[in-house]
Amino acid sequence: MPLFIDKYDLVDVVFTEDILERIVKNLNHHDLNEETIVKIFLTLTEFHTEKSTELSLQCRRSIESFSSILEQKVKKELEKLFYSLLLKQQPELDSEALKIGAAVLSRGIYGASVDWQNNSSLSAEQYIKKALPFMVTEINDLKG
Repeated sequence: MPLFIDKYDLVDVVFTEDILERIVKNLNHHDLNEETIVKIFLTLTEFHTEKSTELSLQCRRSIESFSSILEQKVKKELEKLFYSLLLKQQPELDSEALKIGAAVLSRGIYGASVDWQNNSSLSAEQYIKKALPFMVTEINDLKG
């Protein structure tokens, strides 16, 4: 049984595992394409929405204090996922280029989910439909 330093450590682990499990569960054996991007985005927005509505105001203040740690972990895990998908699709490409692409995709999609949550009146589906051409152009360029 893992030991937790404090309540923030416990909540961090629970939230990180929750979101990563959802993303991986939805994407097993998928290629990196529009459908994959949409699924990841919708999973992230669902996570943001659930967590913000489930938690009381007091908990929300506590969560805000470590949200940047959670964000960094999720982006890093997304980066690993994107790298493995890119490597599977484009094994002939330079490893460094794939790592850069994975970093850009992970930060872009996570940032878009946060922007949707904080600034958008669109549904998550409408938002990603408008954002998708900017993300998919780069993926389609890789396919050559």
